[in-house]
Formats: sequence, structure tokens, C-alpha cells
Amino acid sequence: MGMRRLGLILAVVMLIASIGSGVFGCRSPQSKPLPDRSQEEKEPPPRELQQLQTSLERLYEELKPKPAALADEKQAKAGGEETRRSEGEETGEGGQRMERPETAGGIDWSRLHRQVERIHMQWSGLEHKVIQSGARPEDVAGIERELNDLPARVSVEDRSGLRLAANNAAGYLPDFLELYAVRVPADLLRLRYLARDVVNRVDGGDWAGADQDMVKMRELWSRALLQLKDAPRTLTESVHFDIGDLEEAVNKRDRDLVLIKDEIFEKNLDSLVRRLEAEI
Repeated sequence: MGMRRLGLILAVVMLIASIGSGVFGCRSPQSKPLPDRSQEEKEPPPRELQQLQTSLERLYEELKPKPAALADEKQAKAGGEETRRSEGEETGEGGQRMERPETAGGIDWSRLHRQVERIHMQWSGLEHKVIQSGARPEDVAGIERELNDLPARVSVEDRSGLRLAANNAAGYLPDFLELYAVRVPADLLRLRYLARDVVNRVDGGDWAGADQDMVKMRELWSRALLQLKDAPRTLTESVHFDIGDLEEAVNKRDRDLVLIKDEIFEKNLDSLVRRLEAEI
């Protein structure tokens, strides 16, 4: 009986072992889940992108329209400088006679030409980086088209055309910034571009185009607010009311009022951007 019992136990053990090897031996090892690329951290934006943004900002500031009273004052001042320049050269250090750079309408076009050259150098260093980061071909082609228009506008001293091309070029930068890790929502930069486009259209008498831009600004601001839940309420409210004031000025068809309201809007928008950047 003892031998039979021992044999029965061994048979049961072997049966269990064979079943286990058949069941578990057929299971393939689980592969590790692929990393979710959408969760990967983006790299910080290239230095050239910030440089290009700053250069386009400065170029626009040189050319932006002024309210009539300020424009007349600046024109009179430029006329006085032109008169002094025509009377002769100025005396520099050591008694040497020096010439002022040539200007037209109070604008130093030689200096703007150098600024445009710098902008093209910055884009040359940035282009391949944004392409490698996934920039859309139409965005790359679009900004190149606007940048290539800058030298021609300078050569014919086309102030409004140069200002428009500079702002249009800047309008592509938010798309590039979204490729990188940034704290400031790109929609805020798009708002600045649209506000300046409003100014450009109003300065050119295109009130219907300005109306359309204001509709886009309203929609864009509503979208941007979703990304600004943690931003200081006082700053977001200021920008919100500034957009309303700018729209009201456009509705009144008052050029100078539009320029004033845009100036206030941009200052408050800059305050919001600086606050967000400081939180990085």
C-alpha cells in the first residue's frame, strides 16, 4: 500500500508539472510599453529665436504710426535737424568736422538697413533649428517671404510697407515658439501681432480690415484666458478691458484714439508677459 500511495503521489506531481509547463511555458514575455512622446519635455527655444523677436520688435517701434499731434511735432523736429545739416557739418572731438547720418522724415534709413541685415543673419542661424524642431513648411516659407521684402522696403524708404512686413514676419514667431518649452502662451504674442495689424490697417484707412482683426482678437483672447487661470487677475482684467477699449475706438473710426488705446493695450500686455516670464 505504501508503494502504491507513493506512486500515486508522484504521478499527480508529474501531471501538475506537465500542465504548468504547457500553460505557462507558452506565455511570451510582456514587452515594455513604448514611451509616450507627447509627454516628453520640450527643449527651450533657441537663442536666435529670442534675438529675432527682439529685432523685429525694435524695427516696428521705429516705424509705428503716431497720433497726429506727436507726428507733427516729430516732423517739425526732423525738419529743424535737416536745416541744420544743410547749413554745414558739425564739429566733433578735436575740432574735426562730422556729418550726421542721412534721414528722411525723421528716420535714419541707413541704420534701419543695418537692422534688416542683422535680422537676416539671425534668421539664417534660426531657420534650420526650427525646421528640425518640426516647423511647418508653410510657416518657414511665409516668414522668409516677409523677411525678403524688408530690404526692398528700406531701399525705397517705404515706411508703411516696411512696418507691415516687419509685423507680418513677427506674426509667424508664435508658431515657432510653440515648438519649444515656453511659459508664456503663444496666443499672447499673436494678440500683439493682431493689435498692430489693427493699427496698420487703420493708418491705411482699411477700417473693414480692422473690424475683422478685432473679431479675431476677441476669439484669441477667449482662448488665451483658458491658459491664464493662474495669472494675476488684475493683469488679465486690464488686458481684457483694453481690448474692449481698442474695439470701441475702431468702431468710432477715430485714428488717433485707436493709436492711444493700442499703446495702452501693448503696455499692459507686456506687463502680463513679464509677470509670466518671471514665474519660470
